[in-house]
Amino acid sequence: MFQEVRQNRVFQDVVAQVEEAILQGELKAGSRLPAERELVAIFKASRGTLREALRVLEQKGLIDIKTGSREARWSRT
Repeated sequence: MFQEVRQNRVFQDVVAQVEEAILQGELKAGSRLPAERELVAIFKASRGTLREALRVLEQKGLIDIKTGSREARWSRT
């Protein structure tokens, strides 16, 4: 009767792309991610969506977010 829904939420797409960049070595440990405004423009997503994705990445232990500056760094060595 019903079929599996295949549409991802936008934040999940952002998470997947950042994870892929890490796995492919495009992001080096300790390097900064682009500024929030730049990421919003790159992904064509809202700031809220981007922040949700960054929180997920932080919970996974992939990035560290500095409070106040919204600066995110990839944290794995």
